[in-house]
Amino acid sequence: MRILDLIDIEASGLHWDSYPVEIAVRVRGQVHSWLIAPAPGWTYWDPAAERLHGLTRDQLEREGLQAPLVARELNLAVEGARGILYSDAAPWDWDWLDKLFEKAGETPRFHVHSIEELLTDSEYRQFIRVRQQLADSGRFRAHRAEEDLQIIQEAYAAVRSTDSPR
Repeated sequence: MRILDLIDIEASGLHWDSYPVEIAVRVRGQVHSWLIAPAPGWTYWDPAAERLHGLTRDQLEREGLQAPLVARELNLAVEGARGILYSDAAPWDWDWLDKLFEKAGETPRFHVHSIEELLTDSEYRQFIRVRQQLADSGRFRAHRAEEDLQIIQEAYAAVRSTDSPR
């Protein structure tokens, strides 16, 4: 089974004013991840999102990296991804990436596509079910970016019978 180049992002909430707090990518099987310090103007914080991912705003202020550094490192990390990373939440992830790169004054050198593009309708429905089963299995800390990459990859592998996208 082909190992996908993936991205997953955790955020301060699911609101138009939310922003990325953690990003993980897997490119050519290698994982990179970053905690992101809240940038000036990034003030929206949803306690429900904090309960899901377990990251506090104080922790991000202490341990997170500044947006320009994350954007530069992210561009470097995905150089081998042929310009495309797959996500199970592409519209949200692209919005948060746009906020990161805008704040950083950088341009992303890649695109984010939905994993749905690689699957038939039936396979995608199965992917959703398997992804949820994996998230609920207790094997992973769901809603942390690195762990979510593994969930996405395993769910994809479970529903695909060939190595190539359709």
